Amino acid sequence: MSSSKRKEGFSTQDRSFLSYPGVPLPIGSPLYINREPTESRALAELQQPGGLIRLKGPDKIGKTSLLFRLLQRTQGLGYAVAVIDLQQAEAAVLSDLDRLLRWLCSSVSYRLGLPVQPKTAWPSDISSKLSCSLYFQEQVLRTFDTPVLLCLRQVDRLFDYPQTAQEFFPMLRGWFEDARWLSPWQKLRLALVYSTDFSAPLKLNQSPFNVGVSFRLPVFTRAQVEMMAQRYALDSVTTAELDWLMTLLGGHPYLVAIAFYHLAINETTWARLRAEASNLGGLYDTYLRRHWQKIQANPVLLQALQQVLSEPGRATLDASAAYQLEGLGVINLIDNQPVIAGDLYRQYFQLQLQQLAVGPARQKLEGMVKAMGRIGTLAAARHRCCPTLSLPSTTPARL
Repeated sequence: MSSSKRKEGFSTQDRSFLSYPGVPLPIGSPLYINREPTESRALAELQQPGGLIRLKGPDKIGKTSLLFRLLQRTQGLGYAVAVIDLQQAEAAVLSDLDRLLRWLCSSVSYRLGLPVQPKTAWPSDISSKLSCSLYFQEQVLRTFDTPVLLCLRQVDRLFDYPQTAQEFFPMLRGWFEDARWLSPWQKLRLALVYSTDFSAPLKLNQSPFNVGVSFRLPVFTRAQVEMMAQRYALDSVTTAELDWLMTLLGGHPYLVAIAFYHLAINETTWARLRAEASNLGGLYDTYLRRHWQKIQANPVLLQALQQVLSEPGRATLDASAAYQLEGLGVINLIDNQPVIAGDLYRQYFQLQLQQLAVGPARQKLEGMVKAMGRIGTLAAARHRCCPTLSLPSTTPARL
């Protein structure tokens, strides 16, 4: 990048493709940074009979943007594609295995335009899992001559319902195993998209999270962030500015995009960004506040975050807490050691924890002040009533 300072931002005619960050980038967007070799390797696995891929990464890391491109390429190969988002299932559905499996089959049928619905092809004398598997085999896979890609998004939504999850995920593993030797199941391709690992125990031979090919989407490298700056036409960004941004944001694509977007449309400057990035009301206030609310509402996560900040490089976390903080993007797990994901999180959460600690002390002090006020009021009332009556002296008597 040039170290000279030129006016940053788009000209009016350049802004047609510029949208506020936070939604998946559409196919053909010039702002998209290729995720190779991940995309090619994932596509290669989906071309295998019974292929299964797992896309894992923190919130807003770019999983859906990558998924869009994989879906486009598989559709170009003639695949039937059904994308099911577990975020669209109500809690009552996720907590009941039979309802969840019926919902899944109905959703897939609607996505693929199939006329047969589970209510007309759901045996009452066998288990829900077997009914679901037979429905997929007979009503979905046998209907198509081409491969069928079932993509399950927000899979970690089901992690909050361990009793259901411990039945649902072994079923998916069973489908993967069936594809090794049953002809109809060889047409099935599975894509599981999630942010964090499942901490509840699953037998190794019943888990879909240890088969197929796993792709963990990383944060952007410095070179990718520099390429991103060029896509936003920020040609005058300096080496020092990029270094500072990497330290602040850790290369998180969404957070970097927010900074570049506001710089590109001249709504902020590098100096202002430095001064206000982690402040309340700053560019990242909504994002950080949402994460803080989730953490504050969970005492285990709150304690885990305190450990990471107070014992950098030495914190030992419960596996579930570590996975959840990693899924939020707040920490990175490097050789199983939790490390805060950037100075933005460190500065913001340290301030929030300090204010949280001040709260009880302030309440205690206010209580003491109120108590002293009540004593003063009582003394004044006694004096008005009985001017000659004095309260006992607090001065020690002389011997």
